[in-house]
Amino acid sequence: VQHKSIYHFDKLVLDASRRLLLGRDEEEIKLTRAEFELLLVFMTHPSQVLNRDRLLSQVTHRSWDPNDRTIDVLIMRLRRKIERDYKQPILFATVHGEGYLFSGLDEQKGS
Repeated sequence: VQHKSIYHFDKLVLDASRRLLLGRDEEEIKLTRAEFELLLVFMTHPSQVLNRDRLLSQVTHRSWDPNDRTIDVLIMRLRRKIERDYKQPILFATVHGEGYLFSGLDEQKGS
């Protein structure tokens, strides 16, 4: 599946080919490899609820364990870095009992 390389959301820009996230001030937001991979999974599956098992396997290539909090920690770190108010997240919504939903992609932009 061919995915685009530039994603626009909430006045941020993710350049997948350069592995770069630009903030609202056009400064780079530093992401770890796992944070970048997780964000890219959400970019390529906008408005879909993704469960922890799927996210974990795509980001870390491990099977999900009910005690594994890796995805929750990565979501928390992404929220702190890119949400306008991480205590009231809009981009990354928790869907209780199911997983997470990313709902901030600007569909009309990108390449």
